[in-house]
Amino acid sequence: MSLQVIPPQFDSSRNCYSFTFQNAPVFEETTANPSILVISEDDLTEFVTEFLLQASKYFSKPLEILLFFRRMAHEYDTSAVDLNTIIETGDTFRASWVPARITFYTNRYIIHWTLCDLESQITSSIIPSGFLDEPVIEDTKSELPEVPLVEENQDAIPFGGVPSAEKEGKGKERKQIRQARLRAALAKFRAERLAERYYNRYGNFDWGNSDSELSSGSDLENQSRKI
Repeated sequence: MSLQVIPPQFDSSRNCYSFTFQNAPVFEETTANPSILVISEDDLTEFVTEFLLQASKYFSKPLEILLFFRRMAHEYDTSAVDLNTIIETGDTFRASWVPARITFYTNRYIIHWTLCDLESQITSSIIPSGFLDEPVIEDTKSELPEVPLVEENQDAIPFGGVPSAEKEGKGKERKQIRQARLRAALAKFRAERLAERYYNRYGNFDWGNSDSELSSGSDLENQSRKI
């Protein structure tokens, strides 16, 4: 059965609204740290999109998914399982999580996850006996016949060709350009993710005299205010 969103309940003591669910999806993962859920962006986006589609009728104005992700935070409840005992049984675990509720505060939205099942996965790290003793089968059919070498004038450049040294130099420079672009893209991505994480936790980018040190953070806050 598909996810069903229950009408929100208002908590006057905490000044927040909470949504709960029926037929909530179960997210499974194999992990070495079962105390938190590492969910893929695709799975999280699919869940949040479905939630917002159903919950939109309870908001006075539509809630943008981009704003939701900017203000989103996660909390994890592992009390349903004996976490400490199970952790002692292995190094890798199969964890099953369900979204218990989503709480809306004024400037942050929290997804509460519950660990509903946890199993230790025992994987042997010992190489079995005989693994390295199996005979090596030589594939004689894959051997290629020897081809006689033909001496050529190394100084001559064939029509339409380029010297090998020039090819090597161009290839090396292209590789350096690709690596530099990749590093720049990764640095920009990490900076944006750090800025989003800071905004989700603290709600603003009050850096005093160091605003120029994190321009992406200011941009993110300004964009969210426009939404």
